[in-house]
Amino acid sequence: MRSIGPSGAKSSGASPPWKRRPARPPEGARGRRTSRLGIEGRKILVGVTGGVAAYKALEIVRLLSASGARCQAVLTRSATELIRPESFEALTGRKAVWDLWASDTMFRPPVAFGPESKPIHIDMAQSADLFLVAPATANVLAKMAAGIADDLLTTAYLAATCPVVVAPAMNVYMWNHPATKRSVARLVEDGVRVIEPDEGDLACGYRGKGRLAAPERIALVVHEMLAAKGPLSGRSVLVTAGRTEEALDPVRVLTNRSSGRMGTEIARAFAARGADVLLVAGVLSVDPPDGVRVIEATTARAMSEAVLREGPARDVVVMAAAVGDWRPKAVSDTKLKRAGELRLDLEPTEDIVRALGEKRGKIRVLAGFALETEEAEARGLEKMERKNLDLIVVNRPEVPGGGIGRGSTEAVLLGRDGYREAIGLSSKDAIAARIVDRIARML
Repeated sequence: MRSIGPSGAKSSGASPPWKRRPARPPEGARGRRTSRLGIEGRKILVGVTGGVAAYKALEIVRLLSASGARCQAVLTRSATELIRPESFEALTGRKAVWDLWASDTMFRPPVAFGPESKPIHIDMAQSADLFLVAPATANVLAKMAAGIADDLLTTAYLAATCPVVVAPAMNVYMWNHPATKRSVARLVEDGVRVIEPDEGDLACGYRGKGRLAAPERIALVVHEMLAAKGPLSGRSVLVTAGRTEEALDPVRVLTNRSSGRMGTEIARAFAARGADVLLVAGVLSVDPPDGVRVIEATTARAMSEAVLREGPARDVVVMAAAVGDWRPKAVSDTKLKRAGELRLDLEPTEDIVRALGEKRGKIRVLAGFALETEEAEARGLEKMERKNLDLIVVNRPEVPGGGIGRGSTEAVLLGRDGYREAIGLSSKDAIAARIVDRIARML
């Protein structure tokens, strides 16, 4: 059986194309980010074959690039008749390749040069963390299954030792043909992951199974496969996110403006690095990440019970939820009527972070947040000491261009060991990645 384990081979001499970062962020990174788990820095070789669905490969590359993956497109010659290679270059910042014998593919620096360099199909395949072929035509599936290597894509396939994923797309009768079924069965036997096509209207006018799987679905499979072998594989993490609500009466609640975006992005970033993540979620204005177990806890008391029950057994706990500091001493059974002034008698809620700091169990890194309007860093340091934290993220409710309830903000990371990292205005998923990377180095 053909090995599909992680590649341990490293090329000497020149680097393959994805080792050269583009001078500017890829176009896809400036658009809507994928809602799937992140795969930042992972190298993905994206094979595109000559099917009508070739244009959908652009969306797949955009989704993966927007998650931080470093994509390199390799096309068949037929694919170049349907879509311009320059379209992929605009998304990845890297030269799309298709001709095995072209001098600017095989030998032009810095793709490959020098006596110790490898041919481009070897260098690309051996450097990849994953090889995705989408769409995969019946022709290319048959070649891969038979070991025929007559172009750049199929030679790269035979040289790959990383996981391989194919997403077939073709006419329904071609998909159901015994020859195609044999090709797919052989690829599965060889360890290739096959994302079966969807059923629906096809470009050829027929209806049935054969339409390329949705780009989001393909991207999710890639995320799941890479996350399973991430740098935090084997680590258990608990993250809290969202706001709590404390009832005043059957209609009204005492709450805050937190969307839960930062906490969910932190959970997503941990999962993308292979960690086993439990998200204890208050009220969220955003969707929780896929692939993460969620416990709903919408009041301070419920969140305290969940965190103190689950947290001490985890390697890492990140308390990113905006837990209310007070709740009404008494909750009205009926809707409070508007009749002059209303005075509320409040009591403090559970101090979850402090309680967990005193009952750490096996927790190796305990991180929290300090949302402050003045003397932010000084108060953050005091909170870190008082609550026995290892790391605290200090931010403000309002900053120019971002803040609470918005997609961007500023932050300062402070560590018990004296570590300090200031992060200027950035998207919350980018800040979450920096937080998770710092915690990973602390383990």
